[in-house]
Amino acid sequence: EHKNGEFLFQSLSSMIPPLCLDIPDGAKVLDMCAAPGGKSLQLVESNPNGLTVCNEIDLHRFDHLTRNLEKWVPQSNRQTYETRRSDARKLLDVYGKAFFDCILLDAPCSGEGTFHASHMPAIKHWSPNLVLKNQKLQQQLLEAAFHLLKPGGQLVYSTCTLLKPENEDNVDWFLNQFPVQLETIPMDFSQTSFHPGLPSHRDLSKTLRIDPSNHYQGFFVARFR
Repeated sequence: EHKNGEFLFQSLSSMIPPLCLDIPDGAKVLDMCAAPGGKSLQLVESNPNGLTVCNEIDLHRFDHLTRNLEKWVPQSNRQTYETRRSDARKLLDVYGKAFFDCILLDAPCSGEGTFHASHMPAIKHWSPNLVLKNQKLQQQLLEAAFHLLKPGGQLVYSTCTLLKPENEDNVDWFLNQFPVQLETIPMDFSQTSFHPGLPSHRDLSKTLRIDPSNHYQGFFVARFR
């Protein structure tokens, strides 16, 4: 049935970041790095009276995003979202400052949280230089998100990596660079795989780490306002 497009797979961990946004009625919402579209579908469903912008830079992944939204969003709700193929760092040129009420940045990352024995290509492409390259890109995306967000708006940052430079270190950098506050992730931390973020130069216990397990991929989530 999956090959026939009758249902869409999404990991449990991937479903958590959209659930961490408190989307007000009629909001303007941005999914900065949206493909393949599972999180975008959650956002569109949660924002029936607003506008959800689903952005993706890669052409192949953008095609997947577009197909999934066209297939799974009811015809009556098509006016509640738009897709855009763009470098998310340049969206400020399109929408201007302080346009969005809520932003989801599920950032490109080195992906250690998804490594497993049957996924050798991802492991083979990993390197320390890839981590540093991703960290720089993630910080550029966080900076763009800050300028796109309305005062008092909410930003959720997430990755599927386990490495501190792409997670807690980026949170610490963002808090140092911009007038934002870290908010508690609204999740039950008593679950075995869920833990507060690792210590950095400040207390980051409001962030969420998800350990890889039989049920979850490795993930990291932080929420800002």
